[in-house]
Amino acid sequence: MNIQTPEDNAFRKEIQETLKAIQPETAPTSTAAPASSTAKKRIMVVEDDATIRSIYGAVFRENGFDAISANDGQDAWDKMECGTIPDAIFTGLTMPRMTGLQLLEKIKAHPTWSKIPVIIFSHRGALEDKTRAEKLGAADFIMKISATPADVVRRIRSIFGEHEKLHIKLSANNKEHAELIDILKRQQMSSCMPNLNGEYTLEIESTSERGKFSLQIIC
Repeated sequence: MNIQTPEDNAFRKEIQETLKAIQPETAPTSTAAPASSTAKKRIMVVEDDATIRSIYGAVFRENGFDAISANDGQDAWDKMECGTIPDAIFTGLTMPRMTGLQLLEKIKAHPTWSKIPVIIFSHRGALEDKTRAEKLGAADFIMKISATPADVVRRIRSIFGEHEKLHIKLSANNKEHAELIDILKRQQMSSCMPNLNGEYTLEIESTSERGKFSLQIIC
């Protein structure tokens, strides 16, 4: 299955909407800040719905991860006991035999697996589910209805310490640019100077929360 997940395009669109008043004179350039390890991270997709399991397995593989699957929480636990240990677990909530929360609770109580991040992927909006997941130590709680595959990938990259960055050139001669430059320099308490063309570089870094970014002027 060939699933297209235009993470770059989705991220750029959000940036453009958030910062449309800036009107950069040059197109944004994208870079990635990878985690320390270059080995593929293995994600276990735990879901009793075969279609969702297949889709997200493909999504993760096409975004540079190694993906394995389990039919429910019990299947995931059995596979881990047999030596298939993932770097992260992406699990549904309501499943037969063992639910996502039950799997999370067992993993967090395990002497050697407790550090494995568990991401709950739920179709339910129940506050008690999210509260329970947070108390048990879930790395994230993602609502299916409001998260695109690109959102999911970005949030998981963030858990692994990977953040996408965009660089935009801002001109000190542009009034709107100059106002933003001044605000950020004061916020950063920076004496950063422009390049020979009178340009600064605005760095925009993604966070795990959709629609939120960190901004800074870099020299």
